[in-house]
Amino acid sequence: MAKKNPAKRRGRRAASSASTTTTHAHHSPPSTPPPSPRRSAPAERPALPDLLTVDEVADLLRISRDAVYAKIRRGQLPGVIRMSRRLRVDAAKLLQWLDHRRAVSLPAQGEQR
Repeated sequence: MAKKNPAKRRGRRAASSASTTTTHAHHSPPSTPPPSPRRSAPAERPALPDLLTVDEVADLLRISRDAVYAKIRRGQLPGVIRMSRRLRVDAAKLLQWLDHRRAVSLPAQGEQR
């Protein structure tokens, strides 16, 4: 009897997956994908903690951890706070710095072309 039950289960699974497939076949995909949050509203940002870790800064800036540490050593990142042996970066100051850099770099790029 043990052999009959798995066979029945397999048959049920196949039948249920077939019905699932036909159900999905009738639904048409949306004509256009939903807009990306970056494209639709550049001012919107994901909620960030007040103090960022080096890894979080690296993710935000899309650079390596080593590059973040190098910028900190050179004094190129604002809002760096040393807490014992750990480093944190004030998110508000970092985002303000990024906005300022974007505002300054955009006209400069246009002038060079």
